[in-house]
Amino acid sequence: MITIDTHNLILWAGPKKELKEEQVQKIYDILSVLTEFGEPFLPNYLPAKRKSECKEFILSYENIEKLLKKSPKYEELDGRLGVGKTIGFFSSLEDDKSSVISITIGNFGLIGNSIVLKFPINFNFESNVFDKLTSLLKKLISIFNPYWGCISSRFNSQQFDGYYNHEKGIPNAVFWMNYWGEDITNTLKVSKKIKKGKIDKLYEIEEYHKGYFLRLQEKPIDINNEIEIDFQKQVNSIFNL
Repeated sequence: MITIDTHNLILWAGPKKELKEEQVQKIYDILSVLTEFGEPFLPNYLPAKRKSECKEFILSYENIEKLLKKSPKYEELDGRLGVGKTIGFFSSLEDDKSSVISITIGNFGLIGNSIVLKFPINFNFESNVFDKLTSLLKKLISIFNPYWGCISSRFNSQQFDGYYNHEKGIPNAVFWMNYWGEDITNTLKVSKKIKKGKIDKLYEIEEYHKGYFLRLQEKPIDINNEIEIDFQKQVNSIFNL
């Protein structure tokens, strides 16, 4: 059986208490950014057990509020959502053309919150889309306030035993595009390494939001390209990953 590699955009944020109105606004802003990007990241449909039962989704505050209230775990504590809610969308009824969007929000216990955007199997990584994806990731970072995020292929993450070492609180690797929040950048001494010129070969690195945005190279990493994987490992070693 042949397994096709796919790409994901992932953002992880810590637990946070938010009013219902704040959660609705945040989800609306996230989906609005995806809508700005356009195909194939439009939240056009709501998932269901059967494709024939999937309903179209129209982006509005009212519709987002309805989705939150439909949760079987929905409860209010002092006017707040006491437990988190995961809501999902997908862009197309054609599986190979569809992205899948998952947003977890409202957790304020030990479990944090997340955005996961699974790219379509046939997503076309042409050069004119690279900067659009950079802009998309940065806008979502500003809205979601994550401690870590990336755009990476699933196979590339598997080469490094997953995305993140939760015990150490650091990523397992420098993936194609990355966001490292304040705690990660302090632990990995990113500012000092920049000043010493140790990571000049990265395609892009800049202070962004509360941490750093890092883009390893112009295009996505080809896991079958030894030169690109060797470069990734070299950058990992600079950060002791």
